[in-house]
Amino acid sequence: MRFLIRLIGFVLVLVLVAVVGLLMLPGERIAKVAADQLKAQTGREVVLSGETKVSYYPVLGVSTGPITIANADWSKGAPLMRAEGLKVGVDLVSLLSGEVRITGLEAVAPDILLERAKDGRVNWDTGVSGVAASGQPAGSSNPLALSLDRALIQRGKLRYVDHGTGVDVSVRDVSADLRWPDYDGRGDFDLSATYGDTPLALKGHVGSLADVLAGKVTEITAELAAKGGRIEFQGRGASQPQLQGRVKADISDSGAFLAALDVKGANLPRGLGRTVKLGADVTLTQAQMLSIRDLSATLDQNAFTGEMDLDLAKQTPLLTARIATKHLDLSGLDTGGSGPSANVGWSKARIDASALGLMNGEIAFDAGGLGVSGLTFGTTRARITIDRARAVAQLSQLSGYGGTITGRMVANNRSGLSVGGALNASGLDMQNLLSDVAGITRFTGSA
Repeated sequence: MRFLIRLIGFVLVLVLVAVVGLLMLPGERIAKVAADQLKAQTGREVVLSGETKVSYYPVLGVSTGPITIANADWSKGAPLMRAEGLKVGVDLVSLLSGEVRITGLEAVAPDILLERAKDGRVNWDTGVSGVAASGQPAGSSNPLALSLDRALIQRGKLRYVDHGTGVDVSVRDVSADLRWPDYDGRGDFDLSATYGDTPLALKGHVGSLADVLAGKVTEITAELAAKGGRIEFQGRGASQPQLQGRVKADISDSGAFLAALDVKGANLPRGLGRTVKLGADVTLTQAQMLSIRDLSATLDQNAFTGEMDLDLAKQTPLLTARIATKHLDLSGLDTGGSGPSANVGWSKARIDASALGLMNGEIAFDAGGLGVSGLTFGTTRARITIDRARAVAQLSQLSGYGGTITGRMVANNRSGLSVGGALNASGLDMQNLLSDVAGITRFTGSA
């Protein structure tokens, strides 16, 4: 018994010496150790300046002055990240047991620059040998048990620049609340930012943040909210990227929602999506194939079902789709939208048909009925094919007024825009047709 008491006392002394040794380290020394570790993990120069303070109670932690993490050597831009300061708190008991349990991590006014070079290199890929994708030492049989009770970002800025495509996107007022209490467990996120003049909010969780960092598939839920509506995703995904799950959208004002995502000037006619309710099963593979199944969408008064595949790996994306509806009401096209220019005659603005070159594909469309410009038709079957900026709309059946209309229209923008087509009608009841078209009721017979 005496030996056991001495052994316990010896262990307590060792723990006491370890704690005192840790607490006696000056703040500058701790900051230097932290900077050296960051440099080793990222391969980038890390500079900590200003006063570093150490707190012992109620939380063991360190707060630093301004911090800068250097950019990739090929970048000519600002540092990868700079911030007014960092605050880190750790759990002492867990630390003594060999785990790093971060009870708090706060970045004050971080300014982050993400870049993609023309050759595809990205500045956030450190490429440091000996460090696994999860941040754990490669080949370690007993990885460091890292967890994060809570991380905060306040007054942040984020800019993304793609030097290959010319994309340059910035958001400000970035706030983030991240929680990761168990290294192999669930991670929750709640983010907000201002894009242009519009606030955005993104929140959700991942089933295992460790799996995300390691590039493995895990459960994901996310909700993006902006002015005019929201989009939700529930399923599984990975960082490759790779997704599979259900997408839902509830948008009360598509113009405002798209403007919040920097798609300005969208003034859709009634019937084509001023309001949107949508649900679909979505799959995105590592081969960049996007598949949509069990699509159910309501655009204003029109309801659609369908499925589609989009091959994003091709130089020009390839779309294959099938869309169907019981009845398509296009009466909203009569006014050409809304606004002061709706009824002022032909526009003299230059026609921009560059959208014809955005993708190739084939879209099949079937409707049980069609209403447009005061005309009423029955079964409608059409197919649109797009190949190298040339679109062909083939109308195989348009039933109505006792007869059938077929034909095709072509819009070709390969070397300047040209538009043409031909329609064939047979067996039409002229009295009913002319009555709906022009209010003329004195003609009878078929044509």
